[in-house]
Amino acid sequence: AATRLLTMEDLVPADLTCAEVKALASGNHLVMEKAGVDTELAKLSLLKAQWDKEQWRNRQEVASIPSHIAWLEQCVSGVAEDMLEVDRIPEEARAPILNGQVFRDKSMAGALLIQTLGTHSMALGEKRVIGGYAGFDLELSMHLTGCSLALIGNVSYPIKSVDTALGMYRALVAAVDNLEAVHNDYVMRREQSVKRLSDIRALLDKTFEKQERLSELQVRQRQIEDQLDLSKGELAAVQDEEVTA
Repeated sequence: AATRLLTMEDLVPADLTCAEVKALASGNHLVMEKAGVDTELAKLSLLKAQWDKEQWRNRQEVASIPSHIAWLEQCVSGVAEDMLEVDRIPEEARAPILNGQVFRDKSMAGALLIQTLGTHSMALGEKRVIGGYAGFDLELSMHLTGCSLALIGNVSYPIKSVDTALGMYRALVAAVDNLEAVHNDYVMRREQSVKRLSDIRALLDKTFEKQERLSELQVRQRQIEDQLDLSKGELAAVQDEEVTA
């Protein structure tokens, strides 16, 4: 294999100070040790900065999760109460009420819902009660994507928009029939949030896993700098060189 003689440029990193170059030229082993210490310290310092940033995110999340859990608790209890209220209403008494009129015909009710979604002129963010179903208010609201319908109890239950009259009516009924699934979903999300809060708090209790090594390197770096007399800075090193010359 081809070989070549190493030059001073091969041995001296480009960012060495004048004092370090002088020490290296004199064969001082501390310079090479300092290069290794500086490299490892830079890597660990970067990892520590990333760890600190992640811990900051964790603290922000920990501060917000309790209020989210409280909201989920309200949803869980609210849906449970709505389920009880629905159970008190017989199936035959659950006909939709639209614009003050009770609709027994499913297709007519669905057709009117579709018509309502397509013709209402409302301001962005506006909400309006247009009727009711199964003890809930039937609310029409305007969003950026258009109008939507929802049943309003202790919690808002969106109604899927469907193109056919019978399908629209079935979507209205499904919003009530799915209350148990909605309740179970809120319960699951609450449990996930409680676990997440516990997990993050456990992370916040931990220290940087390489903190001991990082501290050792910081101390050693200062010791080497003191031994090499680097603390007086670049200008002083140059002045010493001029005096000795």
